[in-house]
Amino acid sequence: MAEVSDEEVRQEVRRILEGADLESISERKIKDQIAEKHGDIEPFKDLIREEVESFLESIQPQEEEVEEKPARTKRKAAGNADSEPEPKAQRKAHAPGEAAAGEEELTAEDDEEEEEEDAEGSSGLPIKLSSNRRADVSEFKGKRLVNIREYYEKEGEMLPGKKGISLSPEQFNMLRESAASIQEALSAEDTDFKLSLSVKRSVRINVFKGTAMVDIREMYEKDGEERPGKKGISLNTEQWEVLKKGLNKLNSAL
Repeated sequence: MAEVSDEEVRQEVRRILEGADLESISERKIKDQIAEKHGDIEPFKDLIREEVESFLESIQPQEEEVEEKPARTKRKAAGNADSEPEPKAQRKAHAPGEAAAGEEELTAEDDEEEEEEDAEGSSGLPIKLSSNRRADVSEFKGKRLVNIREYYEKEGEMLPGKKGISLSPEQFNMLRESAASIQEALSAEDTDFKLSLSVKRSVRINVFKGTAMVDIREMYEKDGEERPGKKGISLNTEQWEVLKKGLNKLNSAL
């Protein structure tokens, strides 16, 4: 059989996965199919595994959309864990249109705004991209970073998971200042688009089954080719739109 290239193997892996039942397909079955067509695939074992992992991660945002209701972060009361939450400041009750002198009449919108402020904080952070994805500012070894990450729930609290990426202020500012260019590439589904955030990090556009996504990721080089690493996150159109609207809030918190 003719010699096969890395790119041909990648395309073959994608073709198999896109047409497969993801509940029953396995890495072993993918390797068998490729071997049947191209012969010995021993040199491509690592490449196939990486491409499978990259594919599964790229479709994660679509799986999140089927969740019926976003999980709310449970806030523990300060002090004794069994103590009652501190009540909001008491207000005098008045009939509609009869607010006391010096007081503004309270509305349902006021209560909703207070609930949102409680959930997000006075700075508007974290920015909720989906039921389990957040964008926030954190500090590590005295340096402030923008975290775009998946969270998981434990004992009623949402905690940061491994999937995601932390951007330095310089990398984040490049992302923020190029938001319009990223949006244009996303709308055009331009898979040739690339915004370099650093030597290894970049923003690209991926398309899966007609759905374009913004992929913010750290790359690595192997055999002279650039390949996607595990540090990163793919955002679908809705998640990118939410992040884009919150870029100034994140920048103010840096």
